[in-house]
Amino acid sequence: MNNQTTTDDRQVLIVGLGIAGMASAIHLHKLGWQPVIIERASARRTGGHSLWLFEAGEATAKRLGILDNLTDRTDPNSPTYEINREDERRKGFNGFQQGRKLLRGDIEQALFEQLPPNVDIRFATTPTSIAQDANSATVTLKHLPTNVETTERFDLVLGADGVRSTVRKLAFGPHEDYLEPLNYMIATVKLSKPLEGYRKDEGLILVEAGRSVWVFAYADDNGTVLFSYKTNDVREEFSRKPIESLRRAFGEQPTGSLLGQLLDQYEAADDASFASVDQVKMDRWHNGRIALVGDAAWCPTLYSGMGASTALLGSELLGDMLEIYPDDLEQAFNNWEGRLRPFVEAVQRDALTDRVIFTPESEVQRVLRATVFSLSSLPALARVIEGMNSSKELKSFDIVARSMPTQGGITKPVRITNVDTVLVAEFDHDPRATQALSVLKQAAANGQVVLARAGVVKRSAQGEWQLLDQYSAIDERSGTKAGGLVGTLLGALAGPLGTLIGGATGAFIGAARDKAEVAYDETVKDQLVELVQPGTTALIAGIGFGANDVVDGEMRQLGGVVKHFAANTLKAAIDAQVEVKRVADRAERQQQAQAWFRNQRQQFDEVWNEVRQKVQAAIAESRGKL
Repeated sequence: MNNQTTTDDRQVLIVGLGIAGMASAIHLHKLGWQPVIIERASARRTGGHSLWLFEAGEATAKRLGILDNLTDRTDPNSPTYEINREDERRKGFNGFQQGRKLLRGDIEQALFEQLPPNVDIRFATTPTSIAQDANSATVTLKHLPTNVETTERFDLVLGADGVRSTVRKLAFGPHEDYLEPLNYMIATVKLSKPLEGYRKDEGLILVEAGRSVWVFAYADDNGTVLFSYKTNDVREEFSRKPIESLRRAFGEQPTGSLLGQLLDQYEAADDASFASVDQVKMDRWHNGRIALVGDAAWCPTLYSGMGASTALLGSELLGDMLEIYPDDLEQAFNNWEGRLRPFVEAVQRDALTDRVIFTPESEVQRVLRATVFSLSSLPALARVIEGMNSSKELKSFDIVARSMPTQGGITKPVRITNVDTVLVAEFDHDPRATQALSVLKQAAANGQVVLARAGVVKRSAQGEWQLLDQYSAIDERSGTKAGGLVGTLLGALAGPLGTLIGGATGAFIGAARDKAEVAYDETVKDQLVELVQPGTTALIAGIGFGANDVVDGEMRQLGGVVKHFAANTLKAAIDAQVEVKRVADRAERQQQAQAWFRNQRQQFDEVWNEVRQKVQAAIAESRGKL
């Protein structure tokens, strides 16, 4: 689709003056685009709720030139306590040590100051219709205070206008088609004054089944509050005033000192927020000359902590692809999505797990959560839990740098444990498959793909297999250096918590294991080998959240037949097979136990009969003598 001019007067309409919108404007302006930014609100927002900017977002912030203006508000000496309504407290969750603690307004202020002075910003303006042809997009803009509408033409339209994006609704369809509700509500407010009876530097967490409230402490401010609760009817929650829904959600029992003060401050605030928790799920983030960025395209929810980071890096990567393919919007969009989507989907999956940390939906989850956190205080178990934390890898992964070609050198291969796709490339000749492994390793070194583990497997016409070569970038704590297909590829199938199968069973390779562990290893091996056609030699690789379109092309140039399999689908199949084996094994053990008892009973009966006969004979003999 060669449909874009290469002159420096290309105009892009950016809808939304938030993080994704301003980051896009800054980057595209550097590339020669002329941004026009429209914002529905009548003025720029300030303040806002707590957020964290992680290494993935910090890398983009640094390249945009705003990182030095983002001062971490974390108080390193601030304690965090879990507290109940009776004001009983214990040491609380301390998992927010990664990244910079900020207010949303901190990032927006830094971005706003970085905008070029000639950028056209129009407040109280929204799009009402978008039409496009091969050369441009025609947008009708409405100035809300006057209801005056104007029509303008743009080379590109970016929707950066949040979860309920107007651009998405106009260009892609109604919200209901793309919003995936989690059936939770959140409310945030910035504290207007310190809490009575509590120190200003204390982080406070009150967690109950299906509801929670968090107070985030700051080194230089009063802090912010996050209310979160589960609901069976989101629409009903919006039918009342937010404070009424909050008070109903937290029950009629006495609130206690902390919760009572927080609800009162929320009710008195002018800038409190209240929203449902929804993830945005879309097959495509672009349509012709229209694209979505940030929450409008992929909202990971506040539970992920990655909203700001993905908004920054997603906007930067889009600009990079537009720079590489200046004359082909479709190619730029496709390469952008191909590189970014696996990463974003991994972030969204982790948000579903992290939600349990914020608000366990049941008493069972609450107890399990408390147990895990209490055990994490033990150094040995803390290291194990740390190793299970796949979200930490996501938060520190610079997907933008890894998606760009290297200049004059090779970047260090990334070590990663979270794998989304199992790639299988089948070849008629062994050398081609071995060469394909070298190509894949080089692509990983160049940042074109994220490679965890790979092996070259030869499968005979009779179905027997042989491992010819292997590669692993998995950290030693997460797997094993033992040879063999199982030791090499177990880590390709990560669970919902990022816990490696390789971490759970791979460490047992070469040691004594029970039947269940052996069954799991054998099932993984069988499942992976079954992906390879008999009579071929194949490269099997665990691929992380990275692009593989370039790699696929190189595999095909070598004569390979390339197939992709979703890791979570394979894992589900393996889990199902293992469960069948487990049930069968349990039934077999029960049968063996029953047979053993029957045998023991039979032996007992035989001995008892013999003893009884001898006793009866002795009694008869005694009577005869009498």
